Amino acid sequence: MFCMKCGAKLQDGAVFCMQCGTRIGSAPAQSAAKSPAEMFRELKEKPAVKQMSEKLDQFSDKVKSKVSSVTSREPKPEVTFTPPVWHDPDGEEASSASSEPTIPAAPAPAPAPAPAPEPNAASAQSIRLDGGTRFVAAKCPNCGATLEVDAAKEAAICPYCNTPYIVDKAINMVQIGNVGGMSIGSAVVNVNGVSAGPMVERVLYLEKNLRFKQALQICERALEIDPYNMKAMEAETRLRKEIDSYIYDEIKLPKGSISIRREDIMIQEKKSSIKLPYTLISSVKGEDLIFEILKIQLKGEDKPRTFRLADGQEGRAKAFAEHIKHAMTGAYDM
Repeated sequence: MFCMKCGAKLQDGAVFCMQCGTRIGSAPAQSAAKSPAEMFRELKEKPAVKQMSEKLDQFSDKVKSKVSSVTSREPKPEVTFTPPVWHDPDGEEASSASSEPTIPAAPAPAPAPAPAPEPNAASAQSIRLDGGTRFVAAKCPNCGATLEVDAAKEAAICPYCNTPYIVDKAINMVQIGNVGGMSIGSAVVNVNGVSAGPMVERVLYLEKNLRFKQALQICERALEIDPYNMKAMEAETRLRKEIDSYIYDEIKLPKGSISIRREDIMIQEKKSSIKLPYTLISSVKGEDLIFEILKIQLKGEDKPRTFRLADGQEGRAKAFAEHIKHAMTGAYDM
């Protein structure tokens, strides 16, 4: 079998020529496409569509009847108010139809008095010395410590956290604190935005560098701002313990040691330890004879207590005695 147009050989049952595309024979008739109107009529004849259409018609009839019943109602009669008849004191009637009683207008409220201006916190808390220098209350922007600064200066350094600050900014923080502080009974609520977090971080830094006194001062300030700050509370307990037990100097004995602390000296010999407060010591002396000797005279005792230093500490007895005398003056007190 060959194509009638191009003569190419065709396969059995072919509908089109593979060479020129000419239709071979007659293709199976396809049903003509239905118009939208015919498709709509067929859709309407389906049972489910008919049922839905009937329900919609019923609902439409109900809505129409409801609307017609509402619009057909008679309007309500207009209610008119007839004013009462007023009587004068002599008993004669005077109809109020022509004139209604006059109600006196309420007096206009008096304008509220303007609030008195609040005093400037800086001026209220300023101190002027004889030389003309004016010291003003301020707050450190970094740690929140209360300061007194020279208002004529532009910048200064906080003595608590060693941070430089602008004087005007520190003074403004006092003013904000006076407006933002709220007192409830004996409790003080901090609402001025000052955070104790940076102060606690400063406390931990100073504690790490063995600056316990300065750390304790900043820690107390942080607890004033946030009394329930757990880190600050733990740091305060730890700092006080460190300050009380901190060893400023120590010498070795053959079987023990003597340590200088804030309020006393700790003598440890074998398995016993003795605390000697500075208030009980009358004098102390170091001698360099054959051995290094330390003599501590206590009040109320006739003879001093003598301690021999361990070997290898030449010259330490006299220096340690002078260190004890320095501690007895209260040099390590808070």
